[in-house]
Amino acid sequence: MKLNYQKISIAFIAFLLIVSGALSVNNYSAQAAQGDSVKLGTVVKRTLDADGMDYFQFTSTKKQTMKLSFKDAGKKAIGLAVVKGLTAKQIEQLEQETISDAEFEKLLDEVKVVALIDNMKGEDSIGQHTAYVGLQKGTYFVMAIGEAAEVKKYGNAYSVSLAKSTKKYVEYESNDTRAKATAMQRSKVYEGSLAFLFDDVDYYKVQVPTTGKLVLKASTKKRADFSMNIYDAKKKKLKKTTTKSGNHYVTTASVKKGTYYVRVSGDAYDEFLLHYQLKAYVTTATPKASVANKKGTKNDRIKVTGVKKGDTVIVYADAKKKKVIAKKKATSSTVTFKTTKLSDRGGKVYVTAKNNVLYTSSTKSVTYKKVK
Repeated sequence: MKLNYQKISIAFIAFLLIVSGALSVNNYSAQAAQGDSVKLGTVVKRTLDADGMDYFQFTSTKKQTMKLSFKDAGKKAIGLAVVKGLTAKQIEQLEQETISDAEFEKLLDEVKVVALIDNMKGEDSIGQHTAYVGLQKGTYFVMAIGEAAEVKKYGNAYSVSLAKSTKKYVEYESNDTRAKATAMQRSKVYEGSLAFLFDDVDYYKVQVPTTGKLVLKASTKKRADFSMNIYDAKKKKLKKTTTKSGNHYVTTASVKKGTYYVRVSGDAYDEFLLHYQLKAYVTTATPKASVANKKGTKNDRIKVTGVKKGDTVIVYADAKKKKVIAKKKATSSTVTFKTTKLSDRGGKVYVTAKNNVLYTSSTKSVTYKKVK
């Protein structure tokens, strides 16, 4: 297959040119090949060369999360990319210009851009100044690119923080196959990104505890064509329903108890990297409810059926589910509430059933009449 050079971004071409020695980068080109490493969990002070470029490497000794951010970049506009998948042998081949076309194509398949941030403003920015990066065990390269004119005007010094983070809910590249899927905890918001230079896709694994609907909610930093597909353990693609509102997406599919895989893909038009947030949870069948609104507050009753033992049944006074009327843990399939919070004029209540955040039922809306 012939390389699609138009698809390769200027940033990545610059990176390949740097490590191949085709561009001068003061003393960092030689040092990086020899292991110009920095420590994870530190603030790194660096300098850009006259062309506004620099790169270095660090090693992650285990699976963990890094918070990547600029510590000081002054007035310079700088972009940072964290890259995984390059080896010492490949760098040597690039430096000696001995890499073949086939090996170069393989390189593009194996290399992953796992994070991209900048300190720019307005439309020039990708909209991401800090990134939480899921690191696997291994070596990563950090590439910095700035404007040569600004380097000349404002100086070449900059510093970046490679802080260790306790944030758990991030994707771990490369998660571009089912075998390498990032395991998700339901109802937690995950940070992820797609690198379009490499036709990147992301896979997540979700354990479904009971029959219901698997709901995926996602939002993107930029305008994009964003897609989520769901597969069962036998690789069967499930029928889905998707709604979109601005940069927000909701995809649902009917599921049974078991393991499922979510494939995230998309296109951000002229953007190199698309950041997104993703949450998965399961909704179960809507419970049934009846309301007896009688004269005198002591006689009001709300009866909920069709729940499971152990479910927490909650009755709300509003559709946004902010005002709780009553709450009780089910000891059987039926829960009855005595309440003093119904209106004599009539109204609506909203009922859900939750089970230890494993799943949430769809909301049941019940209209009750005014007292007679």
